Amino acid sequence: MRSLKLFALFAAAAMILSSCTVLIRIPDSGIPDGYVSAVEYFDNESFQDYLDYCKYIYADSDAVPGRAGLSTVTKQDIVTLAGYFDNFRSWMETCKRLDEYDFDPTCVDNADWFRIKTEPLVFDDFTDEYADYTIWFFDSQTSTLFYFHLNI
Repeated sequence: MRSLKLFALFAAAAMILSSCTVLIRIPDSGIPDGYVSAVEYFDNESFQDYLDYCKYIYADSDAVPGRAGLSTVTKQDIVTLAGYFDNFRSWMETCKRLDEYDFDPTCVDNADWFRIKTEPLVFDDFTDEYADYTIWFFDSQTSTLFYFHLNI
């Protein structure tokens, strides 16, 4: 009888523990190797909303392996990127983290490269394209890869 009670106790404990999820956030930033220095600000204290900003400095643009799947910035991309950069800056300001943020959107030109990964939230009457996105932006003048990640 005692072993049956112990078994029931362990079974109940196992069920409770198996329903709990331990969240340890390790950003999967997809940053290519080869950078010579990095400045990283990951939002590790957040439960499900993230606001990450990082800079990876390379010796030169040839040091980025295979251009890391980035596309060359076009005139239309400059407009698109400006919307994301404005949105990201406003969230950094809202979260009182502007001291970590030094990106200058006026540096964007046709010699730069980028990639955007977005997961817009679709509602019945509108779509929020700025709800969840990651941007990799390589500034060719400074050989710096900027990483922006927002999931609000």
